[in-house]
Amino acid sequence: MKYQCPGCQTELAWQADNEHRPFCSARCKNKDFVAWTNEENVLPGSPEWEDMFSQDLENHSI
Repeated sequence: MKYQCPGCQTELAWQADNEHRPFCSARCKNKDFVAWTNEENVLPGSPEWEDMFSQDLENHSI
């Protein structure tokens, strides 16, 4: 089975022993991780969920 690396679009053959799958390398895997960490990649969500819990965060005492 062939697929494309989500990071660099290189075509790869699926291998169960590829420790970086679905990425082609540690570089592509880490680049994706950093993008999620920096919130460059996000999942769409509803602002109403964020508002539901924002008061709890604001009223939290340490």
